[in-house]
Amino acid sequence: MWGMRGRGKKKHRGVAQTRIPGEVTVAREAVERRWYSHIERESDLARLVTAHTNRSEPFHRWLVFKQAYSPELVRAFLDVATPAPPVLDPFSGTGTFITECARQNVPAIGVEPLASLGFVTRGKSITSFPPAPEVADDADWRTISASLTHPCHLVALMCAVASRLTGDGRVNKNARPLSDCFRDACAMLEEDVIQPLPRANLVVRGDARRLEFLPDESIGGVLTSPPYLSRHDYTRVTAAYEDVYACWRAIQDSHHSEHAGYHVDDSLDAPPMDSPAPLRRSHTQVPAHGRARGRLRTGALPETVVEAAETLELIDKGKMARVVRGYFSDMLGMLGECRRVLRTGSVCWMVIGGARLHDVYIPTDTILAEYATTIGFDVDRIVVARNLIPGGRKFGHLTKVAPRESVVVLRKQ
Repeated sequence: MWGMRGRGKKKHRGVAQTRIPGEVTVAREAVERRWYSHIERESDLARLVTAHTNRSEPFHRWLVFKQAYSPELVRAFLDVATPAPPVLDPFSGTGTFITECARQNVPAIGVEPLASLGFVTRGKSITSFPPAPEVADDADWRTISASLTHPCHLVALMCAVASRLTGDGRVNKNARPLSDCFRDACAMLEEDVIQPLPRANLVVRGDARRLEFLPDESIGGVLTSPPYLSRHDYTRVTAAYEDVYACWRAIQDSHHSEHAGYHVDDSLDAPPMDSPAPLRRSHTQVPAHGRARGRLRTGALPETVVEAAETLELIDKGKMARVVRGYFSDMLGMLGECRRVLRTGSVCWMVIGGARLHDVYIPTDTILAEYATTIGFDVDRIVVARNLIPGGRKFGHLTKVAPRESVVVLRKQ
């Protein structure tokens, strides 16, 4: 694996090798070497960290994120880690973890800053689906939204809107009419709730970096997939759901103020407990960096992160350098909270994606694994599911290096 440092740009086994003039790679090379013995590869894991089965499983098929992991991974976590309930996912997203735990009758808590996603996840706890209103064939989502009074039907509308989008949140030009998708979504929800989930798990609207509502040592296990560090704007994926949800709530609030005694059944949206205000998201899908209490100073970031950010600044990518610093500041805050709420001896599985931003390599899994050891975690394993970019490049003295998608298995000391 260890090669000699190259210069300039050349070909290595058919892949273009780019070296940024003046780039320092010492810290990132060192962290890769230190954790090399912990890194394993399991090709079968690749299908578990993707949403390949979500479209075929009841309740999971309602709203599918390209970036989600599969319910099979949740079942593996419950089987292998055997965590004592309750268990936690601080990045709930579309609720794969919460929903699968409910299917297995395991008490679980999810944390999600986006109201729309938490609303859909809570909607999966319904036990019956009332008849939906008829909609015109040419109706758009605003028109349909105005005709809905029951939250179940709003969930169906959001699922219908989602079914017409591509993986990056754009409307598919070959998509069927929204009215047809809405009718299909209503039929799908009605079919699934014939056999309701055994339990309704909690979804709290909040911040993974601030879990004040959870006492110390109250959680028996964590499975989560934090947002991946990326140049792409993933907020486009959720913007459509947020618009539909916000429009419906505005309509219902207006009706409530105009008609005395009018009451909207919004029980699906009632948070089970007080929680922090929702957060903005940066284009890396991470909550806004400057808002966390006790946010880490730049000087407190790992040397590996500082090195990568300084390299991005070296090539005039200052905005992305700030994203990298903010991303890891947020992730370290999240890890600290996970350790606080976990019981001693309990495990935390994190599905982590590495990155190569403007040819700057960032080994997210090993960086976070190393930080975890400084706050009281043991690293049981780093299991690589797949490379996110085919092939590998030369990186300093290392060869065949590519960003990885891994499951980092931590255990609280």
